[in-house]
Amino acid sequence: MEGLYRVVYEETEISGMEGTTTHFKIYPDEKRMILLRMGSTDARMEFENRKKHVCLYDTPYGVLEIAITTNDLKIDVSDNGGKIRIDYEMSVSGQKPVRTILSIDIRPQ
Repeated sequence: MEGLYRVVYEETEISGMEGTTTHFKIYPDEKRMILLRMGSTDARMEFENRKKHVCLYDTPYGVLEIAITTNDLKIDVSDNGGKIRIDYEMSVSGQKPVRTILSIDIRPQ
């Protein structure tokens, strides 16, 4: 699919999600990114400028409903790697939202 970049990596015990594979589907033209986790933790989290998405986050300890509101999503990627910066608010099961800024640096192998 044109305009789509994919990043895949295996989580380690450092992240607390050992046994989970994380996939990023990056759509620079649409200013949208999907984070998929499969394994010991399962989730599909969508980040899209100025939009709210709700997902289920399935962990070994139970399932959580997470609401994500993306305040700003900056995508600067190419075949040579790049950077993504996501400014978002996340609330778990209706709790008070917590603002988070996630910066991702992508380098080809």
